[in-house]
Amino acid sequence: MAPGIQWYTIAGARSAAFTFTPGAVWLVNRPAGTEAVVPKLGGRFDLGWVIDDGPRVGISAGAEWWGSTGTLPRWVLPLGLTLGFR
Repeated sequence: MAPGIQWYTIAGARSAAFTFTPGAVWLVNRPAGTEAVVPKLGGRFDLGWVIDDGPRVGISAGAEWWGSTGTLPRWVLPLGLTLGFR
């Protein structure tokens, strides 16, 4: 979990947002004497559309990096589809 800054815009039935989230990752079950909390940077871009004043559909893509050492991956590239009702 990290606080973030978001830029958001709406044009008719479309919306776009970019979120930047600096923070930290807490790694549990680490051997004694190794890093437990490492820095994290993340960003996500979201696009959404309203269909006939009903459900909202969208896509998102992002990237996250954390400063871990060892065998853990340092990059994550999440992709997603969204469906919302109002």
